[in-house]
Amino acid sequence: MNRTLLYTVILCFAACSEVDKKEEVDLIQTESKYTLINDNLFSDENGNLYLKSVNREDMVNEKVYDVWLKTVYCDSCWTRTEDGWNVAELKDFVDVSSFHFHASDSMNGGIIYEDRNYRYFHKIMADGGTITLIEK
Repeated sequence: MNRTLLYTVILCFAACSEVDKKEEVDLIQTESKYTLINDNLFSDENGNLYLKSVNREDMVNEKVYDVWLKTVYCDSCWTRTEDGWNVAELKDFVDVSSFHFHASDSMNGGIIYEDRNYRYFHKIMADGGTITLIEK
C-alpha cells in the first residue's frame, strides 16, 4: 500500500512539473506575439496596441504573469458597455510616433503616458489594471 502511495505522489509531481513547463512555453509563445514600440507600448501583427502589465491576483501561489491591456475607458468614446462605461481600444487613439512615458503617479497608484493628443492613465491593480483616456 505504501508503495502505491509513493508511486502516486511521484506521478503527481511529474505531472505538475510538465504543466509548469507547458505554462512557461505558452508564456514565451504569447510574448513573442507582441513587439515593443516605445515606453511599454506594444503591438501585435494585427495592428492592435497594448500596454504590458502584470497580473498579481494569484497571491496564494505567488504566481505573477504578464497581461496585455488594450481597452481604454473614457467619457468621449463611442461604444457603451452594459455597465455604462464608454470603451474603445488603444489603437483608436494612440499616436504611436509621439507616445511616451510621462510620469509615475504614486498618489493615485498609476502611470501616466501621453502622446500629442491625449494622456493615458494606467491604474495599477492586481489584475493588471485599467487605462483611462484623459483629454489634454
